[in-house]
Amino acid sequence: MQKRLRNQEGFTLVESLVAIALLSLALLTLMAMFTVGGRMVITSRQRTEATYLAQVLMERLTNENLATVSQFNGVDTRNAATFSAPATSGIVADWKDQLESGLRTDAYGTVQVESPAIIDGTPIDGLTRTIVKVFWPRGQSGFSQVELFLLRR
Repeated sequence: MQKRLRNQEGFTLVESLVAIALLSLALLTLMAMFTVGGRMVITSRQRTEATYLAQVLMERLTNENLATVSQFNGVDTRNAATFSAPATSGIVADWKDQLESGLRTDAYGTVQVESPAIIDGTPIDGLTRTIVKVFWPRGQSGFSQVELFLLRR
């Protein structure tokens, strides 16, 4: 008969396997969190860049008189015919280049000018509302968008 050692040291095979399984589960969870965090960083960067680019155009339009701003109504950077007016062509062409280089080549922007401004379905005489929107692809599930507007008298 063999003598049993009473002062055994170390772990059993079952204890080691359980510890490895728990450690693997914890590491997989941690890796998933890093993946989600990485996607959120990319999404946040794109939203920040889109907001910045919408603000760039809005600032340029703020410096224009209302007659010039009204020429921007209906601008869509996907269609060059919508920004063929002399007052808009250079500004919108620059903005289009910024959208494509700052976000993605398939990002685009639109401008809408309401005079009188329509707020909650009601026209407000004496106010003009300029709406700038930036769109960029969001994977295979469509487009994300940022919208800024400015009210002026």
